[in-house]
Amino acid sequence: QMIWPAGAIAAAIGAALTFFLGRRHPVAAGALSILAMLAALAAIVVQGAAYDRLSFWFALLIAGVGGLNLCHSIGYMRHGHAHGRYYFLFLAMIGGLLGMAGSNDLFNFFAFWEIMSSWTLFFLIIHEETPEALREGFKYFVFNFIGASVMFLGIAMLGARAGGFGFDQLRAAAPGMDLPWLAGALVLILLGLVMKAAMLPVRIDYQMHPAAAPTPVSGYISSVLLKSGLYGVLKLFAVLGGGVLFARLGTVTDVSLPLYVLAVVAAVTVLYAGAQAMIQTGVKRVLIYATVCQLGYILLGLSLGSAMGVAGGLMHLVNHMLLKDTLFLAAGCILAQAHIVDLDDLGGLGRKMPWTMGMFLFAGLSIAGMPPLNGFASKWMIFQACLQSGHYLLGLAALMGSLFTLAAILKFAHAAFMGETTKASASMTEAPASMLVPMGVLVGASLLVGFFPGLLLVPIADIQRSLGLDAVAVSWMGPLPGLGGWSNGPVALLLLIIAAAGWLYTQMGGSKVRASSVHLCGNDFDLKQGKMNVSGFYETPDGLIRTILAASADEGSAEHV
Repeated sequence: QMIWPAGAIAAAIGAALTFFLGRRHPVAAGALSILAMLAALAAIVVQGAAYDRLSFWFALLIAGVGGLNLCHSIGYMRHGHAHGRYYFLFLAMIGGLLGMAGSNDLFNFFAFWEIMSSWTLFFLIIHEETPEALREGFKYFVFNFIGASVMFLGIAMLGARAGGFGFDQLRAAAPGMDLPWLAGALVLILLGLVMKAAMLPVRIDYQMHPAAAPTPVSGYISSVLLKSGLYGVLKLFAVLGGGVLFARLGTVTDVSLPLYVLAVVAAVTVLYAGAQAMIQTGVKRVLIYATVCQLGYILLGLSLGSAMGVAGGLMHLVNHMLLKDTLFLAAGCILAQAHIVDLDDLGGLGRKMPWTMGMFLFAGLSIAGMPPLNGFASKWMIFQACLQSGHYLLGLAALMGSLFTLAAILKFAHAAFMGETTKASASMTEAPASMLVPMGVLVGASLLVGFFPGLLLVPIADIQRSLGLDAVAVSWMGPLPGLGGWSNGPVALLLLIIAAAGWLYTQMGGSKVRASSVHLCGNDFDLKQGKMNVSGFYETPDGLIRTILAASADEGSAEHV
């Protein structure tokens, strides 16, 4: 039977109430959805002893980020439709995630997984009811059906041999199971989980469904929901006793073959998705491909298996939640005012939306790994773990992925916020407080983590110990672990002093403006708009990447023939 944790019950009750209230009072329905998330947070804290450490912190992040995105939805959905359906599905999806995090057996885990990933997410993807949304919804339906079926088969195999689905039963029965049966069941479950994490580097464009959903939902899918696959992998590792399990499967002393294969898949995903993000021109597609790239970093850190790698992967999981959600909510501030698909339709928004621009740039530079921001901290740990384990090519892939991400973010920022105002952006204004406040909370949390990484690393070390893994040596106010003891706080203070000195110097020098002629240098530049077309950015690497991807596609077609 299904056992509902209190947090999932709070979300389910909120979903039912907002469905009826949203028909006539959409703003009140949005406010009620936030109250439901606050109730869920309180329930998780009260029932904290019923969770393991990994599930407890994941549940808090699910409800916390969910509440912020629902608050953002109040402003985003001002000109939307079917508010009752929207809030109902959003809360039901979050309830499924909370139920999954609070499950004590594989049956409930899978049942709540289906609530989260099947009908709720499907109807949110097709919420706009456009041809694109319906097409992406159909693709998601097929993709999710395959992944869920594969995972269910693996779960059924484990339950049949263990005599039940309870985590304690599975942990006790796993050492005595036939090795081929156990290995086959694990491969099927892991395949279903990794598919949800979007870690298949071949034709990953089939998994771009979140772009069709309303932007707050797209942001939540990218920042939180896609992490459910990685969470499931860690949960399965803990349930089945990872060390004993790997010993039975014939792992080597340092890095097991399965983990090394996952690390290579993650590195390929980082490069492929990062390159795709750099050449995209769609507003959401840039961010979604960048999301898949960052998921590759998380899986890479976890796959290395070392204390530094696992801690870096888990830290980047949380950093990505904060930063990528900020990026999506910033995009939502734009898309709520006009139905824009391509970045070429935007321009000059920095003067009209300075707060949105500032928070977008902060999150973008941080997720690209710019020191001393929080995104740098987790990437630095993953990079160190690659070098310490002797996987230099994986470290190089991680470094290249950061360059791709930085290029994609700068292209987006230049196209949307700089240059002359376009026709589409002429009437846009700064977003309302209901949209800016959630972004401000995410940025504030990111700043705290950047200055004091121990706020994340101390709980992460506790999670590592609970999983039976080696834990990193960290303290609440101390520097990052590893060689050199890098500390973001002093570096940030030094940079602030330099920035303040530079600002004072410019103020003392006056505000003279010198006009100069425009040199086009052969680029595709629209003088009327005063901005370069997006396709003109990184022209040479853009063409090279497109040529390589096209050649790969042609080779794949030839193989099928």
